[in-house]
Amino acid sequence: MTSKINELWIFSKSGVTLVNYKKDPGLKLSLFPPFMAAVQTMLKESTNKTLESFSMSNNKFTCNSCLDHNVLLVSRSPIKAKDKKIYKILDNVRIELETTFTADDIKNWDGNLAYFKKFKEQLKNLL
Repeated sequence: MTSKINELWIFSKSGVTLVNYKKDPGLKLSLFPPFMAAVQTMLKESTNKTLESFSMSNNKFTCNSCLDHNVLLVSRSPIKAKDKKIYKILDNVRIELETTFTADDIKNWDGNLAYFKKFKEQLKNLL
């Protein structure tokens, strides 16, 4: 399956990147995860809702949370990508993440990115 996702961030609710997958290694959006985490937290606290998707330039960003809202998944895809396909891919990633880790694993994570290395390899098969 050829993925319509050009980039996928998996980060903690505090905005720390756990895993980042990207087709274009030249694109640098290092401040994006903390920004998205802040937006999601603000929306959740003020409206009890979360951001599901938004568009910027020629890109569509799709958001999903898992592990009791301790982890956020955000994908970047072409603006014309079908929502249903993107949500299906994100759902498969969410299922694999929740099979591999628990909310406590994320809460107690020591900051060593090597902890997610095996999952990052699994991610290549999902995308």
